[in-house]
Amino acid sequence: MPGMGGKEFLRRLKLEEDLKQIPVIILTTSDSERDIIDSYKLQASGYVHKPVSLDEFKQVMQKIEAYWFVLCKRPPKED
Repeated sequence: MPGMGGKEFLRRLKLEEDLKQIPVIILTTSDSERDIIDSYKLQASGYVHKPVSLDEFKQVMQKIEAYWFVLCKRPPKED
């Protein structure tokens, strides 16, 4: 992301009252343990290594979609 790193974006997002409950999955090429730890400390919901090929990327996205929209129960919207 030009102008702002992903961790800084996540930090700012989680400070916003209306946005902080949105699940955020980090999709990155980094395998750094420090990046993984930092992301979870910033309240990331998941950390996924981004595949190189388009087919692998599609498979990962399908698994993420199945988890968040089929398996995972989320709280109801508040009025």
